[in-house]
Amino acid sequence: MNILIAPDKFKGTLTSLQVCRVITEALTVLLPQASCKVFPMADGGDGTVSVMLHHTGGTLQHAVVHDALGRPVPACYGISHDGGTAFIEMAAASGLALLSPEERNPLHTSTFGTGELIKHACKQHVKRIFLGIGGSATNDGGAGALAALGIRFTDNKGREFVPAGGTLAYTQHIDLAGRIPELDAISLTALCDVSSPFTGPEGASYAFSLQKGANSLMATELEMGMQHFAGIISRFTGINLNTVPGSGAGGGIAGGLHALAGATLVPGIRAIMELTRFDEALQWADVVITGEGQVDGQTGKGKVVQGVLDATGRHRKRVVVICGKCTVPAHQIKVPVFELTAVAGEERSLAEPEKALQETCCEVAAWLSKLME
Repeated sequence: MNILIAPDKFKGTLTSLQVCRVITEALTVLLPQASCKVFPMADGGDGTVSVMLHHTGGTLQHAVVHDALGRPVPACYGISHDGGTAFIEMAAASGLALLSPEERNPLHTSTFGTGELIKHACKQHVKRIFLGIGGSATNDGGAGALAALGIRFTDNKGREFVPAGGTLAYTQHIDLAGRIPELDAISLTALCDVSSPFTGPEGASYAFSLQKGANSLMATELEMGMQHFAGIISRFTGINLNTVPGSGAGGGIAGGLHALAGATLVPGIRAIMELTRFDEALQWADVVITGEGQVDGQTGKGKVVQGVLDATGRHRKRVVVICGKCTVPAHQIKVPVFELTAVAGEERSLAEPEKALQETCCEVAAWLSKLME
């Protein structure tokens, strides 16, 4: 039996590569007659760079940029082995994980550091940049990143400023004259891990700002700022971001980069599967093991597990899901799901994730053994 191991990270506990390693080591002992290949996956969220470097054999580039609160922070991104493609995670500069819980407030945070990373990559003469959007602490419509790329924003008195989530509503004019020329020579692609619109009930502010430290009143203030910013963008570019799927990803950075920096928006999992030639790897496999930290309502909206389920369905391959916890009814998943919390309990799964995953692999191995009989 050939087993392809293609999970996402288990957010907050294990990286995709660590999940691959633990599953491979466990199955090598439990099913010595099986052959395993690791194929770490990502959907554009944090962990995307390490996954892409694993598949492309590239190298890390280092830079000092600003975090979401404007403090200097070391960050890195990847460049493919041929030097033509850069892989950036906005979480490396504008990530929620870089802030303490009491610092998390999307009214005050900015994507300026993400723009600095894009600018740094442009100076390396790459031809393509893939920006992973996920894990951000921001809700500024990408205005901070755009400012770092030379775009000027001014208020009703002509004063230049760098908008944050709580000051987007002050924007009255956008000046593209200072936009760095390198943007015209590259292909910029935003890897969206959700398909959210720019504004509205399912948009960036209402759907995701609460995860970034906002309360309901703050979410309403953020939404008003995003609506205003969308109107300004429409006035200056003619683009209605509420008609662009995925424009609300990353607190709206996807929409801002699309309208003012020419970025193409694509579902992250689809692009990563194409870049890594996942369908070719599937030809070898009899069974695919995928997974993520939590299988929930967001899984079907562009996450790794859904992408793998779609691909294995097209190729008629068996698939198993391993996750920390599943909140989706079994009839919706339609494949075997093994939960770490069901095996080891929630407390141990968080405190000792490798051991919990190893124990869960025992149940997976027992299920696979029946297939091999």
